[in-house]
Amino acid sequence: MISLRLCPNIVRYSKSSRGALAMAKRAVKAFKMRPKSKASTMKRATLFILDRADDPFTPLMFHWTYEAIIHDLMRLSLKRVEVSSSKEELLLDSFTDTFYDTHRSQSFGVVADSLQKRTQAYRSKHAETVDSSNNKVTSLSHLRDRLERVPELNAIGRNISKHLKILSELNHLVE
Repeated sequence: MISLRLCPNIVRYSKSSRGALAMAKRAVKAFKMRPKSKASTMKRATLFILDRADDPFTPLMFHWTYEAIIHDLMRLSLKRVEVSSSKEELLLDSFTDTFYDTHRSQSFGVVADSLQKRTQAYRSKHAETVDSSNNKVTSLSHLRDRLERVPELNAIGRNISKHLKILSELNHLVE
């Protein structure tokens, strides 16, 4: 501003940002400390201090990945994200969550389609394994195989449920 020979008489900043407030205070202090003779020859201006977190244009210019939209809208921190509708904290770890690892760099629509396909596959596998009216148990080994698949199916179900909660929360936030 000094190189443009402008001296702000008004400083505006984002009320929701502590960083913008601190920067505004520093700017006001710095311009008040300027010698009066130099300040009087400068043109008056308004200084706007914006926080990068309040940037409305970046989402329009860049492709939002699943990980980025979670980070921006739900505040992903230390691999944990809080779902405000259920007051639940969920762990998103690419080492233990294969769905998240596979889809974290894909767009929201692709993730939603993949989750729908995975949910349908889970339902058919679950019905095949758990529903005893469709499949008669023919032997003890057949029963043992079905029972061994139950913990794996429960883990897949919990993972699908987690990502459904996240996607529904994101959908609610975007609308």
